[in-house]
Amino acid sequence: MVEVDAVALPDKLWRGYSEPDRVHADAFVGAGRIRLNALAYHRTNEDKVRGDPAEGSARLRVPGDVTTIHLHPQTGQKMGETTELGLLNFSSESLQATYLFCLSTTQAGATRFGETLVEVFAPGRFLDSLGTALHALEPGLGPGLEVAVVDALPVRYDKGTIASSAPNHLELVRLPYSQKAPGFATEYEYRIAVVLSGLQEDAPRYLDLVLPDVGTFANLLGRQGQPG
Repeated sequence: MVEVDAVALPDKLWRGYSEPDRVHADAFVGAGRIRLNALAYHRTNEDKVRGDPAEGSARLRVPGDVTTIHLHPQTGQKMGETTELGLLNFSSESLQATYLFCLSTTQAGATRFGETLVEVFAPGRFLDSLGTALHALEPGLGPGLEVAVVDALPVRYDKGTIASSAPNHLELVRLPYSQKAPGFATEYEYRIAVVLSGLQEDAPRYLDLVLPDVGTFANLLGRQGQPG
């Protein structure tokens, strides 16, 4: 089984589906079938709710000492330097093939994507099932491709803002697939990120998984969170 590294896993999760996508909700709870789309899909998705052109890029500013080098205007030679308090820019991009499955930690957040909800009432069992499905999928990914990282974590809504401290190495690695702008904060998103090793151009556009034992962790809710 592929190991999933879960951060702040809540007691329940929800995923919202619009009426045209109800078939995908039925496939999830009926047969355990889910699709993880690549970051590029989320960047170009024309859906005003799901689409985010900045998906996959991380930006953060942190107070710190900023050094300015002073050059001679004619010769370009260094004349000195000064250091003063300013803002340090942290940024990173997702270079490896990365796939997302997005849920919400609240029903209200999930309904922003659609009023038909799938409730994941046992997130731990859901992640175990996901790891099993990824292990089964891995041999068919193609030469040089394998599952490198699987993270389950809440989205942080601070893209482009000023943070109180610099991100550590792990946070900086995760930022491209776990950070969104503050305007998306009402989604209360919790996402699964699957990162593949190998060349991105050789990777598939999406990952289709079949989760075993789906009835032990998920069920369908109707509109407004009523049993479907």
